[in-house]
Amino acid sequence: MELAVRTSLLLAPRRRAAGADAAGVRNEPRDRIRPAPSGAEQVEKVDPNLMARDEDGKPYAVRYEAMNAMLLNEFLKEHCQVTAQHDGSSTAQQIEQLTVALTTQALQIEQRSAKVEASYSGTRLIVEK
Repeated sequence: MELAVRTSLLLAPRRRAAGADAAGVRNEPRDRIRPAPSGAEQVEKVDPNLMARDEDGKPYAVRYEAMNAMLLNEFLKEHCQVTAQHDGSSTAQQIEQLTVALTTQALQIEQRSAKVEASYSGTRLIVEK
């Protein structure tokens, strides 16, 4: 989640340049495209997958449409961790309940064993030779 937050903070709203389509990509020939702005360089440091690259591998635009998917993935990871922590606390409660039940059963077994031993102590087996 930290990565998503840092990336979204770096991507401050920017004006679209003249000649750009709805996604903010310039409709100019590749030789006339200016280098990526400094904000894009910061985004590249945080997550290089958010950069659109030219044939030479140089970044020339930020893929803003990829931000939604990245933020959703980070949210789902965080949600799974919180859910696992919540399940962990209920698991601890279940363990405590099972421990109490086991202790109760052990006491019952001891009591019944004592009764059985008491009933056998009064009787003796006589073996004739």
